[in-house]
Amino acid sequence: MINNLKARSGAVGRLLVTHIGMAVFGTVLFLWTNQMGQGLTLAVGIFSALFYAAMVYVPMWELGAKDKPAVDAGRLTGYKSIGFSVGAAAQLPLILLTLVYFICALFSENGTAASIFAVCYAILILINGCFTGIMITLAPRGENFYMVAAVFLTASLLIIAVSGVAYLLGTKEWQPFPKKSEK
Repeated sequence: MINNLKARSGAVGRLLVTHIGMAVFGTVLFLWTNQMGQGLTLAVGIFSALFYAAMVYVPMWELGAKDKPAVDAGRLTGYKSIGFSVGAAAQLPLILLTLVYFICALFSENGTAASIFAVCYAILILINGCFTGIMITLAPRGENFYMVAAVFLTASLLIIAVSGVAYLLGTKEWQPFPKKSEK
């Protein structure tokens, strides 16, 4: 699995770049809708999250389709976990940051832990911009740190799942939408 991940470090990098772009996109949408009401903020947050999932789906499907000949010939074994491991590698920094945030929130009476907690929260808001609208709707002003951590952890798990499923569908060359006709 490690060798498969090393061979696909470009895909991990591509997912990281996609995440950065979607963080900017989601943050802009959140800032635009934040004062327009919770319903609109939540709707735009869900749209942003689904759009991000679609942006992850395409390159992971292409990676699976590229690996299809090797899978069919039996040269690539253990391929079923490749998409999940690539997605997990790209989401690992966010998962770790969310865990640090959660642990420091539990010990927020301590001055150092409270400072780390606050810094992690600010970074999570910026770097997970496409999920911020959902998080702020469910945990206004970030007061419920359990909900904040749950939203951001669930977001990472969603992206890992989309990566894995897209890769598997790519190895089968199954597309949810029919190809455009050449004619």
